[in-house]
Amino acid sequence: MTTDDSQKIVVEVPHSSGNFTPIPHAPQASGLEKFRQHWLEILSPPDNPADLAFDSLGTITITALITSFALFTPLPNFIRVIGWIFILIHALFLVQILRYIPEIRSIMFFRLSLVAIGIGIGS
Repeated sequence: MTTDDSQKIVVEVPHSSGNFTPIPHAPQASGLEKFRQHWLEILSPPDNPADLAFDSLGTITITALITSFALFTPLPNFIRVIGWIFILIHALFLVQILRYIPEIRSIMFFRLSLVAIGIGIGS
């Protein structure tokens, strides 16, 4: 292959004395903003009505099954204490999330109401 057949690449380099403006970069989202968006995506209810009904009924049913199992199965006291500690840790985690991401309050109250309905059905 000869040099006449190859393509030539031309690169323009700005002079140091010329006016050079850098290309603006798109602003990067902060870590906290990414954290908020991630939790909003996780906790938001589905847009499809059938999926929303399935999700709501699943939340109620699973909570009712766990509640009825915990209430009517004879468990040793230390397992019940471990369960209460587990619930307390999750409640503290939920409070921290609600403090830092106020946009999900309505979503969380909807989910907590479904859990409360499941606890009522299971007991």
